[in-house]
Amino acid sequence: MAMNISGLGNTYNGINTNSKQYKALKEKGWLSGIMQNEAMMSPEERIIYETFGGRDTIIKNLMKQFDSDGDLLNANGVAGMDVTGTRVRRGSNSRVYLRNIVKRCLIM
Repeated sequence: MAMNISGLGNTYNGINTNSKQYKALKEKGWLSGIMQNEAMMSPEERIIYETFGGRDTIIKNLMKQFDSDGDLLNANGVAGMDVTGTRVRRGSNSRVYLRNIVKRCLIM
């Protein structure tokens, strides 16, 4: 459900949990990976995490990696293939890969 909160000129647009991008994140297990990483954070990491937007920021940045049909985009913006041009296998993501994506999203 999208939620709009206005005040002091800032607008918060919630995450559309009905979008295909969000459903793809959930299907691939990336959302549960985000929550697992949150559980492992130290109090100092948690403060930095929340300062830069926390879970919402990470989810929004990860959703940008999928097209409107929920297919993963490669570096060239083409869905369904990796950068080498070979077909991407669904469900072939490791925890290390996911953790690196989450870290990269905090920096975006």
